[in-house]
Amino acid sequence: MPVMTEILQDHMPRDMGDARALPGVQPLDPTAWLRVDKAYAAQMAHRRRLIATRRADVYWQDPTAADAAREVLLEVLKHLPALGFEVSGQKCRCPDGAVVDLTGDAPLVALGQILQEDICLMEKRGDAHVLTAAILCFSGQLAATGKSRAAADRHP
Repeated sequence: MPVMTEILQDHMPRDMGDARALPGVQPLDPTAWLRVDKAYAAQMAHRRRLIATRRADVYWQDPTAADAAREVLLEVLKHLPALGFEVSGQKCRCPDGAVVDLTGDAPLVALGQILQEDICLMEKRGDAHVLTAAILCFSGQLAATGKSRAAADRHP
């Protein structure tokens, strides 16, 4: 059984304690959507290592989600300078000094090397919202591919 690397924040943001109908499903203030905290450097080193060595376990994208993934990358890039990132041309310099190429084959892979947050894309397909792409490094189990196309609105 693989050993899980534990890299934790020293506190949770206040809004994380708010009651919600579904965990993690709520509108977000665009200025508070992304965070950089004391755990950034350690978490990012671990995330980048996972992406480099276990990409198939932490990244999955349905081919139809390419436009949505690019849209998420472009939206995130707008918010990064306020958090201490330098975005210039096709590169992003992160607060830990790492430089990430934004022109790679997968926008979510680039985001996974920039952000502490996992990013999952949900798209409406018929009457259900389904997972169409994910960079998922800090889940209880690493398996972005196993969650693909799962309907999110099938809950009790």
